[in-house]
Amino acid sequence: MSVTNHYLDDVELVCFDMAGTTVLDSGRVLDAFDRAIIEITHRQPTHDERNFVVHTMGQSKIEVFTALLHDESMALQATEAFERHYEEAVQTSGVDEMQGAANLFAQLRKADIRVFLTTGFSATTQELLIDTLGWRSLIDGALCPTESLRGRPHPDMVLAAALAARVTSMAKVASVGDTTMDALSGKNAGAGSVIGVLTGGFTEQALLRAGATTVVASIADLTLTQE
Repeated sequence: MSVTNHYLDDVELVCFDMAGTTVLDSGRVLDAFDRAIIEITHRQPTHDERNFVVHTMGQSKIEVFTALLHDESMALQATEAFERHYEEAVQTSGVDEMQGAANLFAQLRKADIRVFLTTGFSATTQELLIDTLGWRSLIDGALCPTESLRGRPHPDMVLAAALAARVTSMAKVASVGDTTMDALSGKNAGAGSVIGVLTGGFTEQALLRAGATTVVASIADLTLTQE
């Protein structure tokens, strides 16, 4: 059963996912996917393809397109198209944070708890979101998949954040995300707390099966200490 509040009492680092967790998605990820498939394949995406994208939310986009298209060159083109369409939507319409995100970041950093953002987007898209939301001064770092850093469900981004934050133990790390890929990544990294949020469409049961140790409705239910 999901809890009303979860207290981040004994942590040194919190790794937050972006789209669907701290950034309001508003259907932009699926829309950018649809546009990318149409642009690269000259056809509409199938029902199975869209289901696959939903199921793999949070995973590196190049890996998702490679699995769908079975062609590395087409997957690269599709990923570039996806990022371009997503960025255009942000630049045209702006982007909103999930309620309470900036306030929570500020609370954590005031308590000397490091805040890192992780994503399956490219560095360019991640930076655009951070700058558009005005989060630059509220976080300690941001990580995305690279040639040397695997995306979710691998543990790499959480482990890299822990190293950069110089935590004393992985037990002092909390990983927060809205997808099963987020939960698997936190679990695989050995994070002390793997927190699932219900703002991405995944059920509480799915998040718990994937490795979440706690599930809350949204990041608005996370707080620093119990009053």
